[in-house]
Amino acid sequence: MTLQKIKFKKALLKDQWHDNVCLTISNDGLISDIQINDTREATRDIQVMDAYALPGMANVHSHAFQRAMAGLAEYATSATNNLGDSFWTWRDVMYRFAQKISPEDLYHIARQLYLEMVLAGYTTVGEFHYLHHQPGGQPYDNPAEMSIVIAQAAKDAGLNLTHLPVLYMSSGFGGSPLNEHQARFGHTVDHYCRLLDHLHGTFNGNQSQKFGPKLGIAFHSLRAVPPEAINEVITHLDRLDPTAPRHIHIAEQMK
Repeated sequence: MTLQKIKFKKALLKDQWHDNVCLTISNDGLISDIQINDTREATRDIQVMDAYALPGMANVHSHAFQRAMAGLAEYATSATNNLGDSFWTWRDVMYRFAQKISPEDLYHIARQLYLEMVLAGYTTVGEFHYLHHQPGGQPYDNPAEMSIVIAQAAKDAGLNLTHLPVLYMSSGFGGSPLNEHQARFGHTVDHYCRLLDHLHGTFNGNQSQKFGPKLGIAFHSLRAVPPEAINEVITHLDRLDPTAPRHIHIAEQMK
């Protein structure tokens, strides 16, 4: 095994900042040893950096497909910018854009985004994933198709993934049905739990994959998932993995 040693002027460890911290990096890219107050000088085997080291960051809430719509909802030159633009006008653009994304598109968009995260110092992403079905709401032949391409994109970019498939059931409080633009996002509780079963088996069967993925769950929002559905899904998840993360837009909009 080839080991690389990199010594930093300072590094932030789990307790506090420390001086002269030497990290040993194994050939799989992971830190295998940390020495503080290291007095050694630069040698053929030790690279000394006049720099500060921080742990990699985690992006805990990502919508990967939206990376490709950056700027589409911006109206900086609009005469009505301060009057007409809002969360609702942005959402309308996002819904129309989402109808055009294929599994292949999603893979390439997500891989670009995840590579940008890696280059910016992120080591982990929580993907709040709700682009599940074909336009119109028909599931793909593999109902987990879009989740699988997200996992592949993260693996290929070298980013740890916590995958958070989203349960999206209604367009508003009181169980209002999903509109035509939201149909790609929707699941019943039964179909969603079957998706979790499928992904749990797929992800757990690929433990040799270096960069995750870890499976969690997400409820889109309090308006989009009724309390009884939340309870039912959590009960199901606890049978699969009681340690799995749970995520939600708890304050999605003022309304």
